[in-house]
Amino acid sequence: MGVNVVNWPDLGNWLAIAGWGVGSVLWAEVVRDCFHALSHQWPWLYRHHAWHHRVFRRDLTFNPEVYRKAQWHNDFPECLVMLGLAIAFWLLAALLDPIRSNWAILGIIYVLGFLLSCMARGSGSDWARELTDLTHMPGPFQSAPAQWWVNRPYHWRHHFDDDSAYYCSTLTLVDKLMGTALSLKGKKIAVTGAGGTLGRALLVELHRAGAKPVALTSKAEPVSVDVDGKTVEFKTVTWAVGREHELAEMLRKIDILVINHGINCHGSGHRKRSPNPTRSTRFPA
Repeated sequence: MGVNVVNWPDLGNWLAIAGWGVGSVLWAEVVRDCFHALSHQWPWLYRHHAWHHRVFRRDLTFNPEVYRKAQWHNDFPECLVMLGLAIAFWLLAALLDPIRSNWAILGIIYVLGFLLSCMARGSGSDWARELTDLTHMPGPFQSAPAQWWVNRPYHWRHHFDDDSAYYCSTLTLVDKLMGTALSLKGKKIAVTGAGGTLGRALLVELHRAGAKPVALTSKAEPVSVDVDGKTVEFKTVTWAVGREHELAEMLRKIDILVINHGINCHGSGHRKRSPNPTRSTRFPA
């Protein structure tokens, strides 16, 4: 009976080869997303990137002439930066691991595909646009914004929700690392337990982030807090445990619900002080 023996050195070689190949492609995506983010921070870059933002209407229809010019003002220089740093990655890989780093050239090939498609779109090719610019295609959305993969609804948010977030083009990794994968700007966010210390702190931070907080509390008086030296009074909705159904109409207009309320046993941990503690956290989320 034969015994299968794993040749660990060979496995290590294949893992290294795969690592250089996949890593070179991931590096190209990171470069593209970082360049995009910097284009929103540096005015001399944004002058060219602005062409990309002025192309599309809210339904992602566009002016063909402006679209073609945007390819040369925005996408073409972006591809050149990606290409230069992909070559730098390949040279670094060759220096560190001359034998197994040949597959790092995949990143260069990957970027060349973007460069050629960009030039085709800039030359007016509808075929290239429909095949390669999928996140900007017009038409109704068929799904919600994705979590790890950039789809049309995700990228639409960058254009028409908050252009200081949602920078990624293919993978959402850079957005998640930078904290720009979800913008709270303009979002209607309801916070339960808003009359407590933690609830008030949440309202302050949400207000600073540009959200529109709604305070849900069991207290009758409006919730107001001090924000940077100014007193801000929030829209306050009074509710009670067991009457959550009364909030149904209001919740339909809310983007995000933060369940922050709990139960107050008045200093006692005995269950008799709260016959049914689970009622306090049953909420139509």
